[in-house]
Amino acid sequence: MWVPVQYGCFFKDRKRTIDYVIVLKEESLKPLGTYIRKLELMGLELEVVKGETVEKRFLLVHIPQKALKHFAKVYNVGFEERKVNIEMVKPIWYSRVYATPISHIPPKEKGEFTTAERIIIVHKLLENANFGDDISEKGISQLIRVRLVETAYPLHDGRVDNDLLAYDHDRQLLFHHWSNFGVWYKEMPLDMIQKYFGCEIAFYFAWLEFFNHMLLSAALLGGFVVILNIILVMSFPINQM
Repeated sequence: MWVPVQYGCFFKDRKRTIDYVIVLKEESLKPLGTYIRKLELMGLELEVVKGETVEKRFLLVHIPQKALKHFAKVYNVGFEERKVNIEMVKPIWYSRVYATPISHIPPKEKGEFTTAERIIIVHKLLENANFGDDISEKGISQLIRVRLVETAYPLHDGRVDNDLLAYDHDRQLLFHHWSNFGVWYKEMPLDMIQKYFGCEIAFYFAWLEFFNHMLLSAALLGGFVVILNIILVMSFPINQM
């Protein structure tokens, strides 16, 4: 389920990015008035558009920088300290074979928020907004549960087609330098994965890379033992009784 393709991942002004999409039902527009006003009071910017390929209405959500900084402090998102130790050493020559252009990206600047952090903050706001007077009438999950809203989801950064000439966003970089089968032997760009998907996903792939390296060592050792045994069997044939 997508938003209208003519706008891509932006509002109609083609400047404000879409951070979250809520799929509405035609009969739920009026009951959602309270919920929409709550979101606007929180500082979120909203826009309702009609789908081109499906008969649906989409509520597009954008969080401006001012609201983003404020709620990042409220929810303590994006303010973890990141210690970076940079050693100016010459890389080993063979390590260049496994490196990618996005293997090591610089840490984010102070006040900068990653895609994952923006999504986390917007999702928390959607969950904390009331749509009624009752204490249980709160949050996007409850709206979906009572079927006032069909679903809600964040958007990816944009297209990843091969015909795009420039790398416009992080998703396209990951598509070409990580998920592409042609780079299966390359090291994982953990910094970029952390920037786009968050720490938990990056930690999983860091563990997976370590696990694969350990399996490779065991596989090489096992292959060496098998070859050695074949050589020994051929050198010392078994005498038939």
